[in-house]
Amino acid sequence: MVHFYEISDSGVQACRSKNLSAVCDRIDVLHPELEYKSFDYAICNVTIQMVEFPEILISEMARVAAHQVISFPNFAYYKNRLDMLIQGRMPQPMMFGYEWFSTGHIHQLSIRDFRDFIKKNTNLKMRDETHIGSNTFGINFLRESFPNLFSSISIFLLSEDL
Repeated sequence: MVHFYEISDSGVQACRSKNLSAVCDRIDVLHPELEYKSFDYAICNVTIQMVEFPEILISEMARVAAHQVISFPNFAYYKNRLDMLIQGRMPQPMMFGYEWFSTGHIHQLSIRDFRDFIKKNTNLKMRDETHIGSNTFGINFLRESFPNLFSSISIFLLSEDL
């Protein structure tokens, strides 16, 4: 079974038009109606920075699913750092077409922030990770060697010790 939580009515309707199970609700609150480990995977795709309580979201994902997939924009990406340094403004590449005042971003985080949070606040282990960014010559090597600096979006696969 696939089940979606969507904050907007239009998102729910889009899911339902594709015969997907969806309800209008927040993802960063407790969902006791979902049974313990009732899913194989819980996925939070480029959304964790927008929720009010990411710690509840991650806890609930771990409760209801054996594996958690979490992706997010890495605000420590070198282009963001340069935008802040040179332009003196919030980095536009990470704003996805928004201005600083109209974005839903509440928690701008880096890869290092996310790793530290998982290590200190959960019993989850990082099983795999992928980092996405510019494919300019040499950047692939740099992104794999220094993802916190050269990854624009990162994807993590987490699970409890098996």
